[in-house]
Amino acid sequence: TFTSSSTVRNLAEAVGPQALHGIRTASIGPVTSSTLAQYGVPLTVEAGQYTVPGLVLAVLASSTMKA
Repeated sequence: TFTSSSTVRNLAEAVGPQALHGIRTASIGPVTSSTLAQYGVPLTVEAGQYTVPGLVLAVLASSTMKA
């Protein structure tokens, strides 16, 4: 889960963006999702409400869908 663009940048720079490929990602909102895209990291789910509770709901909803 990513709650800000800085969390995307920090992790991508620490492990390399390629290390994030093939994993499910969750973004708190469109700005953070855009940063994931800048690093070439696929987005799995984005919160509809740009809050931590909204992110939790989005993750829970996506976990009930087929992978």
